[in-house]
Amino acid sequence: MFSNIEKYYENVLMIGPDYLSPKGGIAMVLFNLNKYVFQGKMRHVANSCAGSRLKKLYVMIVALIKMFFLLCVDRKIKIIHIHTSSYNGLRRTKYFVDLSNFFRKKVLLHIHGGGFVDYYKANKRFVDNCLRKTSAIISLSESWKSIFKEQIGFEKDVFVVNNIVAEPIMRETEPDGLLHFLFLGLIASDKGVFDLLKSLSIIKTKIEDKILLHIGGLGKTERLVNDIERYGLNKIVKYEGWVSDDAKIELLNKCSVFILPSYYEGLPLSIVEAMSYGMEVISSNVGAIPMLVTDGENGKLLRPGDIDGLASAICEMTNNSPKYNEISIMRAQSFMPNEVSKQLNNIYSEIIRKVS
Repeated sequence: MFSNIEKYYENVLMIGPDYLSPKGGIAMVLFNLNKYVFQGKMRHVANSCAGSRLKKLYVMIVALIKMFFLLCVDRKIKIIHIHTSSYNGLRRTKYFVDLSNFFRKKVLLHIHGGGFVDYYKANKRFVDNCLRKTSAIISLSESWKSIFKEQIGFEKDVFVVNNIVAEPIMRETEPDGLLHFLFLGLIASDKGVFDLLKSLSIIKTKIEDKILLHIGGLGKTERLVNDIERYGLNKIVKYEGWVSDDAKIELLNKCSVFILPSYYEGLPLSIVEAMSYGMEVISSNVGAIPMLVTDGENGKLLRPGDIDGLASAICEMTNNSPKYNEISIMRAQSFMPNEVSKQLNNIYSEIIRKVS
């Protein structure tokens, strides 16, 4: 056991997406929290899922009913720890905040969405109303904590909890003479994956027979496959589909450079996970990513949408052939289960003290 957090197992009810087969960043955080911090005993109500809008609405309604009855019968629950993104995620979250308030429970709003500030600017009254009903915010970094305090003006406590990743499972891989790059995430324009393909098309004659980019994830997969074909990148890019478990561990060990040219991010779990395996990173300088990646030390930071800069960074990495980055390893340590357990233990202890 990492800390004394086990004494709060019965006091905390987690609200967030279904994490049994995680296919998103927040779901993966919950999966890791349950497995590595709560030792499989995390109390959780799933308020969202993958699928159609109708299915998501059904899951949300069932979650509200389940939460209502839990709070009616179980007086040990003192903290409602709600994980949310922005946009529809926050609108869904408000119902659970209101229900928590009805039962006079302390609400920890754990905000993961990289687009939160933009959403706040467009929906200030709604967001302010939701935040007023929470007891504290959990942010992903000190820089985001400053945003909540200074830009948004949240007057209550803002705590920082790092996104949790599992300890790396290191394996030997058979060398093949190629430098392997990796993208893991939602296949969508906002993640920059189509910019990535365009950048490769610019430099493909320079890097053919030198690199292989592995892309894993779900989303606009038809467009992805079509763009790979249209740009003539079949020898350079391999679409892996959704990867998890052993397939994911194999890719994390095989690849040397992680690429995430997103337009919006909070603190992406995928980058931390890649860094824990010693990978260098090419990424956009958005959200809390500059806290993890420093130019010339463990990667390269670019402006979102900088296709030429992305092409140049890939060429530079190809020429330098990075193998194992100690700085990435070191910076990933604070995201390991032991550290995250300590962070949550301190927060729950503070909130419980105020309840008593």
